[in-house]
Amino acid sequence: MNKPVIYMDQTVNEGLRRNIRSANLQLMLKAIKELQVGYIDVVVSDWEKSGLRSCNMESYFFRGNIRPNMHELYKAYHLGFDKISIFCPHVSRKSNSKKLYPLLEAATRLNLDIFLHIENAAQISAVDIDFYLKLLVKFNIKSFIYGDKEGRLDPFQIYEALAYMAKVIPCSLEFHGHNMYGMATANALAAIRAGVGRIATAIGGVGERGHAAMEEVLLGSRHLLKKTVHIDASLASNCAHILACMGLKVPVNKAIIGTGIFTHESGLHVDGVVKDPSLYEAFSPEEVGLIRKLVIGKHSGSVSLRVKLQQMNIQATDEEIRALLPKIRKLAVLQKGNLGEEQIRKIYDTELARD
Repeated sequence: MNKPVIYMDQTVNEGLRRNIRSANLQLMLKAIKELQVGYIDVVVSDWEKSGLRSCNMESYFFRGNIRPNMHELYKAYHLGFDKISIFCPHVSRKSNSKKLYPLLEAATRLNLDIFLHIENAAQISAVDIDFYLKLLVKFNIKSFIYGDKEGRLDPFQIYEALAYMAKVIPCSLEFHGHNMYGMATANALAAIRAGVGRIATAIGGVGERGHAAMEEVLLGSRHLLKKTVHIDASLASNCAHILACMGLKVPVNKAIIGTGIFTHESGLHVDGVVKDPSLYEAFSPEEVGLIRKLVIGKHSGSVSLRVKLQQMNIQATDEEIRALLPKIRKLAVLQKGNLGEEQIRKIYDTELARD
């Protein structure tokens, strides 16, 4: 069954970590809500400092992240969180039992929805899995979150581990990977392929250790895994807006949302794009709200120049193209950059006037 994947947002957490202004946090929250994420994860201690404690928790589906201690648990409760995610590394059955049992009992008495996040889940042995299974049932834990805090796992390891966990876990299974070695998006897609329905992502992959970029996982799910995925046509601009709230700019060559990823210059390349965009583009720019751009520079050939002139409503002859091209290339080299339409038109008009 092709169930939609639920994305657990980590972007606001990064905004809190950066101590951005409350007004910017509010703007981020509104924009992220439009992306239809599941829960918005926030570190409770950082949230307390943000000045947004009166924010309506239900309208944004916040989940408070805490360490396994009573002080943080009661802080989350008094701040209004009704969902808590307990971050805990796997050390040993004895050690984790001592930390988790009293905390889970207290959280249950407070009627909180509990999510258990094991940050180094790959370290759990086959023997210790039984310990966690009993915890999940006894305390009615909503999700078991399989963490890869160090980002050391690869997609093959993730798929194998989570395909097994999906069969034995008696609750929802989540994957929360980091991007220390550039594998977060690939690992997130492997987790989805293994049957995991909840994935931690962040816009642009932001985070202290990095996360799977939400926009990359969305497009990867649709085009690589053939999942039914809703993607808003304003995805690129929404992502840029959210990152701008943190004072960040989207690199022009950023996968999926960079404004320059559909920019083409060389001649044969442009000819191929004009005839069949799928030869060079994995998805259409319109899918995420971007546009295809043809730029003219020192590498441009006659084909790209002809297409560019046609876009400018100029029907140039072969002879005119041959005469224009050396001059355009020379100017691009001199100014160390591509030419604007006004420059191209001026060169064309000058060349035409000579004739």
